[in-house]
Amino acid sequence: MKEKQEKKRKISTALWYAAGILFWILVWLIASLAVGKEIVLPSPGTVAKEFVRLLGTGGFYLSLLRSFASIIGGFLIGNVFGVVLGALAGLSKPFRAFTSPVMTVIKATPVASFIIIVLIWLGKALTPAFISFLIVLPIVWQNVTSGFDSADRGLLEMARAFGFSTARKVRYIYAPAALESYAAAVKTSMGLAWKAGVAAEVLAGTEKTLGGEIYSTKIYLEVPRLFAWTVAVIVFSLLIEIAAAEVVKLAGRLAKGGKPGKKARHGGNGKPGAACETGDTGKAHEDGNAGKDPETGPPGKDLETGNAGKAYETGNAGEPEGGAAYELQ
Repeated sequence: MKEKQEKKRKISTALWYAAGILFWILVWLIASLAVGKEIVLPSPGTVAKEFVRLLGTGGFYLSLLRSFASIIGGFLIGNVFGVVLGALAGLSKPFRAFTSPVMTVIKATPVASFIIIVLIWLGKALTPAFISFLIVLPIVWQNVTSGFDSADRGLLEMARAFGFSTARKVRYIYAPAALESYAAAVKTSMGLAWKAGVAAEVLAGTEKTLGGEIYSTKIYLEVPRLFAWTVAVIVFSLLIEIAAAEVVKLAGRLAKGGKPGKKARHGGNGKPGAACETGDTGKAHEDGNAGKDPETGPPGKDLETGNAGKAYETGNAGEPEGGAAYELQ
């Protein structure tokens, strides 16, 4: 029943989405007819014909590939730096305070100002990639830091009690907590990086790129061609966002699934190594008495005696209450 309702909901959403697209195309057509000048506002039909013509040229795919390589390169580098710096900021309050000012400056500075500055410093070839990097970095940094802040405090306390290293805390606690916010950052920053990168190409006048082609249409007043290249930018941006979202979802499913049956392992003095798993209720693998159910095991033994639910100081991972095993999924 729930599956049918979910299917109906998805179909309804898709129909409304299509209706919204058709509505705005109709508005565009009416506005074009009202203006009556193709050089000012070409009709949807004219733009569609020009777009189809572009698809049949080799230069279109070359420009698309060059823009994709440059902008996605900056996007990926921005993700790497954003994740690393965001994780460090999530783990260290002083480091967060140290990096926060530069992230605030990057977010507050107009993209056009950055494009001109970078164009002077690095030249037009590297400007689109660097602009994409600057757009992505603070978004990913902020979301990863927020994700680390949302980590379950109870799990963190348990990890401290079992002597988990920082790397294991990041892998098993912080990373899963930050995954959802990181996925949102990827989806948001991908579209912004693509638009900013193309804008950088336009201002830099890079040849054989999407931005460069848009710039050339301005020189020759080829408005239908300008609209066709703009449609190409929009369509490709949507496809990249969808692909990025699917990749993040797949990574999330793999991370949550992991290898079945893995449990936290703990040894003497809080060091990983010895099993902390139980078989029948309350019985530990290595000691028939250790961790027995209070109702069935020898009475009167407590944590300090070293038998039932051995204390952490004795060297074995005990089970302080009825032998309940601590597991880490």
